[in-house]
Amino acid sequence: MSICTYWADIGKCICVSVDYRLAPENPFPAAVDDAWEAYLWLVNGGAEKLGGNINRVGAGGSSAGGNLTAILSHMIIEQKNSFGASLPLLKYQILIVPVTDNTANKNTYESWKKYEYTAALPAEKMMWYRYHYLPDEKDWTNPKASPLFYDDKSFASAPPAYIAVAGLDVLRGEGEAYHAKLVKNGISSTLKVYEGVPHVVMAHEWSVG
Repeated sequence: MSICTYWADIGKCICVSVDYRLAPENPFPAAVDDAWEAYLWLVNGGAEKLGGNINRVGAGGSSAGGNLTAILSHMIIEQKNSFGASLPLLKYQILIVPVTDNTANKNTYESWKKYEYTAALPAEKMMWYRYHYLPDEKDWTNPKASPLFYDDKSFASAPPAYIAVAGLDVLRGEGEAYHAKLVKNGISSTLKVYEGVPHVVMAHEWSVG
């Protein structure tokens, strides 16, 4: 059973999986653009075709998918605030072991230092992914790459969140920081720490219930 099928089953909801383009073949922000286009498709007739309700749309993802989910929630807010777009806000966001800060390193996050050599996603491998996705370091602070960098005004309008982090993951601190910024801005956010497991475990359906 895929994680998307699992979520649809336990949530009694329609689950749409987005096959977004991958880097480095498709440079940043191609994946972000695909997430945005998928959302626009849903709210402009796609959800209705599937028997869904555009006023009850949520989003979720694991790892890079969690990154895109967080970014999407802010992009919708940005469009409404800047251009008055009549777009439905996400009702909920589920962020599983998300990447929220692409400037992170062992000098800025304890988890990067403490779990630097953890199996599945050691710090060196995470940096390999980062440089393939964001070869230009100037993009690392772009909120569309690092959603933690959106301002407090945007966070204050964000949807409620469920954030799951792996206890032995270099990304743990980023997920915790994102949760803290949501709470600081008055947004309901549940943080679940799965102690004793590395990053990759969170891709399995039995770990996110």
